[in-house]
Amino acid sequence: MSRGIAESVGSFLNRQGYLLAWALLVSSISSAAAQQPLSTEVLFTNVRNLYAPSVVTHHGVKRMWTGGWLTDADPQQFLASGSCGADLSQVVGADKIFYSELVNGVWTWPVLSFAKVGFHVNDPSVIQPPSSDEIDRRQWLYLYYTALHNDDARCGRFDRSHRVGFASSLDGGRTWTDHGIVIDTTE
Repeated sequence: MSRGIAESVGSFLNRQGYLLAWALLVSSISSAAAQQPLSTEVLFTNVRNLYAPSVVTHHGVKRMWTGGWLTDADPQQFLASGSCGADLSQVVGADKIFYSELVNGVWTWPVLSFAKVGFHVNDPSVIQPPSSDEIDRRQWLYLYYTALHNDDARCGRFDRSHRVGFASSLDGGRTWTDHGIVIDTTE
């Protein structure tokens, strides 16, 4: 199966309410081998639009963050706010970041982990920073995320309007303290 076909199938299934985990083999022996998926696994059913998983094992627990909409209500709440004349800079965007963990070989149902007033947030990248200079960071996780201002989302300005934000967690990534935008659209 070519990578293009695999991505098309993954995109179709994601629209049908499935979150897929794709693993691609990177091989220097054969370019054909590099395009073969190692595995495809349905992690959740009946979710609306979750994608862009970031998986980290932290303190022996495999944890996953995904971005998007958990249910049809997520975008509807945002869209209703815009049509009712609400100030979109004061409304949480439709895209949010959700948290799951692997328990006995099964992922727990995603729960809201991070949302930002005035923005759609997505594409979570979670890392565990190293300890250094006598600073113990074993409890910390860092989250980098994309942020799209609600006004840009409403007007369809998706091409050059994304920012990168930063947040930190001390509870294994269940909740996050937002430190704001670290790379703006002008940078």
